[in-house]
Amino acid sequence: MNIKILSVLSILLLIVVTGCTTIEYVDREDVKDTKLVSGSINDIETQEEEIKVSNIVVLQHSIKFDEGHTPEYDRYKILGEVKNEGETTENYVKIIATMYDELGKLVCTDYTYTIIDILSPGDTSPFELVFYSDDCIGFNTYNLKVD
Repeated sequence: MNIKILSVLSILLLIVVTGCTTIEYVDREDVKDTKLVSGSINDIETQEEEIKVSNIVVLQHSIKFDEGHTPEYDRYKILGEVKNEGETTENYVKIIATMYDELGKLVCTDYTYTIIDILSPGDTSPFELVFYSDDCIGFNTYNLKVD
């Protein structure tokens, strides 16, 4: 049990130190016809929507704004949890966030992986996706996709 906690903390530290998330811009056509979980920057409470994509279900998610010590370090965090409801083990589960402005126009996408790399049937894992506000200027809503 202690080894598992230590492993999760080590991974979190690695993510914070290396900044493992990246921003990539995609055409909106790339995200059509997928099962998505949505949220808004106005969401304060956790969203509890269950969208099944393969064996992985997003159990909950929320977004939080963190003000940096200078404006260029202002950032958003999407925090959530997924569960493997399948009968097979899933490895390296990727969470993709797509951000849109008030008119529904694509602003940017970003992704992260679950904190726990290997999800056996019934296992859950948190995820944390951090992106800087300057990278996604004007976004108002977001969709999550499990890949």
